[in-house]
Amino acid sequence: MWSIRKSGHARRRQAGRAISDRAVKIVLEFGRCFWAGRGCRAFFIGRRDAREDAALVEFQNIAVIVAADGTLVTVEHCERPPRHWKRAGSSAPASRSGMRTGKSISNARAAECASGVRWCTGGR
Repeated sequence: MWSIRKSGHARRRQAGRAISDRAVKIVLEFGRCFWAGRGCRAFFIGRRDAREDAALVEFQNIAVIVAADGTLVTVEHCERPPRHWKRAGSSAPASRSGMRTGKSISNARAAECASGVRWCTGGR
């Protein structure tokens, strides 16, 4: 069974924005990975991703923000990644060199994002 630690804020936002646990899991697994600031990672499925894989259409324009310790910070609907998010492949400060693995998303997925590999596309 898959589970993720959620902050109280994330639980309230997820319920208020009608984003299911399944949607969060899919975005974490298949979404593009960005630096979101303060050591957090953002995972996002946009129009381009949905065009490439029709199964992702249901989950397009959903963003999931995960803290460095693997806790889900918040979820939101957005049409495009905010400008201040930087692709995970771009350079980041040494203090933000990556997520601690093994907390809430798979070790392989976290390591892939921490290393800045490609777009962190997971299973595609």
